[in-house]
Amino acid sequence: MGCADGGGMAENLHDWYLTDWMATLRVRNADIERATGWDRRKVSFLVTGRQMFTRDTLDGIARALHLEPWELLLPPDRARRMRQLEADVDGVILRAAEAKRPYRDDSPPPLPIRRTGH
Repeated sequence: MGCADGGGMAENLHDWYLTDWMATLRVRNADIERATGWDRRKVSFLVTGRQMFTRDTLDGIARALHLEPWELLLPPDRARRMRQLEADVDGVILRAAEAKRPYRDDSPPPLPIRRTGH
């Protein structure tokens, strides 16, 4: 597809990557029509860039594609990397929080350390 700034969006029409996501997810216009209840004309105009998206259309298509709305504003590969990064950070935070606990309620307290004079 390609656009002037080197991204994948066709001509960067309305600053979203709907057609890239549709290709990646193997979704057709008819699938979006069924999932959103929108008519063929509206979906066609959104897909071809003849109609700009609004927050409501962004949210509706994101729900239909099982994505977060922000993901439609990025190329699929980049959005997936960001999603993975978020999951990795969440894991680090969870492990750090677990490590801060001195001990769990069901485990015995740590044994005192005896220092020997060396």
